[in-house]
Amino acid sequence: MARNHWAKPIYYIFIPSFPIASLFVEGVRDENSFTKFLVKRATKEISSEFSNLIENEVDSFLLDHKKGLTKNAEFKVSLFNELLPKTWGSFLLKNGTEFQFPVLFDTKDHEVFREYLREQFTSLKDKPIPYKVVNECLINDESKKFCIQRELYKSFSGYHLCWPSILWMFLSSGFYGLSTAIFPVIGVPTGCLISALGTIGVYSYFIKNFKKKEEVYFDNVVIDNNEVYKTGAMDYLRSSKILCNLIGEENFGESNLYLINERISNIKKVIAESRLRKVKNTSVEKNKK
Repeated sequence: MARNHWAKPIYYIFIPSFPIASLFVEGVRDENSFTKFLVKRATKEISSEFSNLIENEVDSFLLDHKKGLTKNAEFKVSLFNELLPKTWGSFLLKNGTEFQFPVLFDTKDHEVFREYLREQFTSLKDKPIPYKVVNECLINDESKKFCIQRELYKSFSGYHLCWPSILWMFLSSGFYGLSTAIFPVIGVPTGCLISALGTIGVYSYFIKNFKKKEEVYFDNVVIDNNEVYKTGAMDYLRSSKILCNLIGEENFGESNLYLINERISNIKKVIAESRLRKVKNTSVEKNKK
């Protein structure tokens, strides 16, 4: 059995591997070959109009929620060829955060929007794209503001930053602890392999559910703090759904569509509950009079 113990040090490296890699990915914002490969920034420059919109939302957020961190907040913004916004890093880390928004967020011209889709998705190359459909896919300013606020809340969330790593550490350590009981029967290497596969499998399941709840959570946080973003939220999710119907689920991404549908259901529920509260409050006020 002793000669097989070489597997233990390897597994000990496996346990913190994800948190270390995650910290590096989220913490390093400098331009290098690794971040270029991972972040995949688009070559298109951000327009001054979109840049000003982002800066205004960032300033508003920092003044309203994180006054003490206003001077130290480090962030950069880039465009990429994905379809949903993404945040790298965190304001809780020294190097700050990078917000990535789809190129389509910085496109208002219908013809430019249409040509971009044809370049990105070959299935649309020879397909007519009606003006009405393009108009419904275009992201308006209210939708952009909502999305910017969501990414800002993410960038200040320790839960968003740390929970995946904590979950990984808990699962990998737990599976190893359980496997040690059967090491004498199946051997250390096999036990470590089972622990690793179990960790990866269970982590994938939990992280998918975490992602769904997190997306819904940040929608609710933005709307709860300022109802002005409610319209932008619904407009954005509707535009995303129409875009998915246009380019196809295989291009939009099955997981992305699943999250969009979950978020639409949640926003509709929030709006319905808000209306119900207003009706109740109105009734109470009338009864008091």
